[in-house]
Amino acid sequence: MEDKSGEAAALFSQLAGLLAGFSFAALIAIVTVRLTAKSTEQQLTVAYRPLTSAFLALVASSANYAVVRLEAPFSGRSVAVNSTAALGLLTAGALLLFSILVTLDSVEAARPDPTGNGGRAVRMVRRILVLAVPPLFPGMYVPLLQAQEGVAHGGGSLLHPLLAEIGIVTTLISGCAGVVLFVLRGRLDRGRVGRDLLSVPGVYVSVGSLLATGAFTVFMPPDGVLPDAVLLAELAVVMTVGALTASAAARFHAAQRIGVRETAER
Repeated sequence: MEDKSGEAAALFSQLAGLLAGFSFAALIAIVTVRLTAKSTEQQLTVAYRPLTSAFLALVASSANYAVVRLEAPFSGRSVAVNSTAALGLLTAGALLLFSILVTLDSVEAARPDPTGNGGRAVRMVRRILVLAVPPLFPGMYVPLLQAQEGVAHGGGSLLHPLLAEIGIVTTLISGCAGVVLFVLRGRLDRGRVGRDLLSVPGVYVSVGSLLATGAFTVFMPPDGVLPDAVLLAELAVVMTVGALTASAAARFHAAQRIGVRETAER
C-alpha cells in the first residue's frame, strides 16, 4: 500500500508557514495603524499577544512537519512523531483562531460597524471556538490512536485495545463541555483573565511539541513503540487546549463588554 504521509507532512508544513505569514502580516498591519493614526486606539493593542503567539506556534509547527516529512512510514517512531506534530499543529490552529477573534473584536470595539456585519463576524468566530473546537481537536487525534493500535501489537497497556474508543469518548465529552460553556458564557462576566488564558500556554505546547519530535527522531529507534500512556497524555493535552480555547473565547467577549461599559460609565 502506498504511503502518503510524507506528502501530507510537506503540505502541513507549507500550510503552517503560510498561515504564519498571514499572522505576521496582521501584526504588522496593527503596528502600522498605531504608528500612522492621529489617535491610537488602546483596544487594538490587545491583539498583539495572541497574534505573536500564533505566529511563533505556526513557525514551530512548520518546522515540526518538515522533520516529520523525513520519517519512514509504517513504523512505531512515525506514529510518535506524527502524534507530537499533530499536538503542536492543533495548538497553533487554536491560537490562530483565537487571534482572529481578538483582532476582530478589538477592531469592533474601537470602531463599531454601523451595519452590524462586524459584530456578526465576531459572534460567528466565537461560536466556532466555543462549540466546534473542543470536540474537533480530540476527534482529529483519534486516527493517531488507531495507528498506535496497529503498530503496538499487544505490547501496550491494558487500555491498548481501547485507545480509539477512549478518543471517541473524549471527543463526546469535549463536545458536551463546549455546549455547556456556550450556554453559561453570559455568567463569565467576572474578570478579564480569559483574555490571555491561551497565548502563553499555547506557545509552550507548540515549542514543546517541536522539541519532542526532534527527541523522538534522534533517540528513538525506527521500530520503537511509544508507550500508550504518552499518547493518552497527549490526548489529555489536546482536550485541555480545546477547553482553554473555548473558555478564552467566551471570557474575552465578556471582558471586552465590561471594558466598554466601564469606559462609558466614566
